[in-house]
Amino acid sequence: MSAVVLLVEDEESLCGVEARALEKRGYRVLCAPSAEEARTLLENNPVDLVVADIVLPGQGGLDFMLERKSHENGGPRFLFTSGKINVAHASFRMIAEQFGDVRALQKPFTVEEFLAAVDGALSGPPQA
Repeated sequence: MSAVVLLVEDEESLCGVEARALEKRGYRVLCAPSAEEARTLLENNPVDLVVADIVLPGQGGLDFMLERKSHENGGPRFLFTSGKINVAHASFRMIAEQFGDVRALQKPFTVEEFLAAVDGALSGPPQA
């Protein structure tokens, strides 16, 4: 059975590119433009990895992750993307290190970089 990836991305065109690349790789993909819609998808679907933009309309990606981690026993792994927040910044890394299954990818990125990050998040040991 292939892994299920939930994309939480408010840029529709980027979500489409990411979804097509993941589907070609054999992943099952769900898409949501906001944390609120992602919450509904998570309630009704088992998800292995959430790929979330940090900056979203309404609830942001980090707050969404904190909510999921507190309500679920560990919850799915998370891979964050952002073009507005430096994911290599120490404050972001400190938050990510509190959860051993959180990774990040700085925008802009290539499809190859995106696929490598997803593959690594799903196949490697939990890592901050």
